[in-house]
Amino acid sequence: MLGRIMALINEQQLNEAAQKLANIRDLRLATYGREHHETLKTVGALVDLYCQLQRNEEAEEGEALLLETGKLLLRRNRIDKFLSLQFVAMYLAGREDLIEKAAPYLAKAYVTFKEKLGLEADMTVSTKKKLENIVDRERVMAFDLLEEGQLYQRLEALEMAEMMFKQCWSFAKLVHPEADHKDLAQGLSDALFSQGKSQEAMTVLRSAGLAKKGMSENMPASYLRWLNKRVEKYMDKGSGNKQAA
Repeated sequence: MLGRIMALINEQQLNEAAQKLANIRDLRLATYGREHHETLKTVGALVDLYCQLQRNEEAEEGEALLLETGKLLLRRNRIDKFLSLQFVAMYLAGREDLIEKAAPYLAKAYVTFKEKLGLEADMTVSTKKKLENIVDRERVMAFDLLEEGQLYQRLEALEMAEMMFKQCWSFAKLVHPEADHKDLAQGLSDALFSQGKSQEAMTVLRSAGLAKKGMSENMPASYLRWLNKRVEKYMDKGSGNKQAA
């Protein structure tokens, strides 16, 4: 049956392939239950097909089933279900559009594998690598949002940057507790300073060992450049008004 489905996909008969795969999913749900890794693999494959077909509602239902089952597996924390847990973690990590949902789940899965199987176990190592990839992607996104927020004075972008820096910093410390991650701490403090959250920014700098004596010395360089540009703009406006008078 699976061979026939692959042939249909190769022939671009995606709707027929999706229908046959849905039948297999229903059979496995009834026979094995939703926590079995073969069931979850079928659900994941079907979600991918639905995405190709732009059957978004059905794709979202499948994604929700994977997420709910993954959370249930984390709560139960049973070694005999770790194959299922790993599949959900790897599937979510491979989907760019699910990165926000994937990161917290992957972090919890990593902690579970590390505690139960050890740091050298294949599941622990592969999950750590996926989490590192997510941290790298979120770092780039956070700095891009920070630059956008400062350059165009967009509060929403600064708020998103703050959220992503916090999450990225937390996960980075989880996978590499020995590193200082000062770039993330500086990025977070920059996002906070840009929103006027000076006390929170100072707390971040102190916790990262970056605090200095003077307040202006603690302000990140990118924030000071942004602030200077705003001051220059208002000075120009002021001088223009005086000349007009």
